[in-house]
Amino acid sequence: MFIRRNHFRNIVLVVTLCLLFLPLPVSSLWWRELFNSGHTVLFALLSFVIYQQVKAAAFLSGTLVRYFLVLLIGISLAVLTELLQGFVQRDASLADLYSDVFGLLAGLCLIAGYELKKNQARKKVVALLVAGGGFLLIGVLPLLQLSWSYAERQQAFPVIADFGADWTFRFLRLDDAVFLKQTRQSREKAVYPVQFNRGEYPGISLTETEPDWSGYHFLRFNIFSENEKSIMLTLRIHDVKHNLQFSDRFNMRLIIRPGLNRINVPLHLVARAPRDRDLDLANVAGVILFVHEPHEPVRLGVSNIYLE
Repeated sequence: MFIRRNHFRNIVLVVTLCLLFLPLPVSSLWWRELFNSGHTVLFALLSFVIYQQVKAAAFLSGTLVRYFLVLLIGISLAVLTELLQGFVQRDASLADLYSDVFGLLAGLCLIAGYELKKNQARKKVVALLVAGGGFLLIGVLPLLQLSWSYAERQQAFPVIADFGADWTFRFLRLDDAVFLKQTRQSREKAVYPVQFNRGEYPGISLTETEPDWSGYHFLRFNIFSENEKSIMLTLRIHDVKHNLQFSDRFNMRLIIRPGLNRINVPLHLVARAPRDRDLDLANVAGVILFVHEPHEPVRLGVSNIYLE
């Protein structure tokens, strides 16, 4: 039994070091969220390891004292690991800390349920197991929500962005820009007002799109402008191979005139845009719409973005 416990402890500690300190994968939001949500499961297991060590201390005989020490040590480790992650190019995150605490609470509930099982206190055991499962569920809920958004995104394809649907905002980043609440009906489609505030490149970014555009010919959307003057808007599209250089992506200047502007982008031009290669339309990674250094906030209505 001692050997088994040592193996369990060593495995948990190795997994802990790997999950907390290895660089996060950047291939997709889902993998990143899997790592983040893994904090909950990891700290639930870690609570068992800490409890074994605390229980082995002969002078700690009180059950509640042991549970309190497990929680105290676990939270201290969670705070310490978040602080140390800055040295391995990982950002400290309050959300990760919450996940750690939920994991610790889940582990303590399961430990308490196991201890009570010896006394056949069935109702209390069931209540503790349910509570432990609840804490685990809360910790992994962001991963479940993101997974559902992936399913909705795939179902909506060839719509690339539906600004009237919650799933789009899982993949959307706003840089010095904000969506306003009201929706305006243009002559053909609904447009969603966006305010581009003052900044260097205020814009909206789809950080991860449904990737395979290879079976389509056009990217289409509408821009509605109530401004008296024309506005210069830039459309940027890049694939997974993008090297962050201007010449390695598709860039198009859009002159947005007062009224309704229909934007039709031939995808063969997108594919030929990089200077030294073809943009991979089977692995598109992101779409960005931005205004370059506006002198004052600019409001534009943006429709859903889709392929044809």
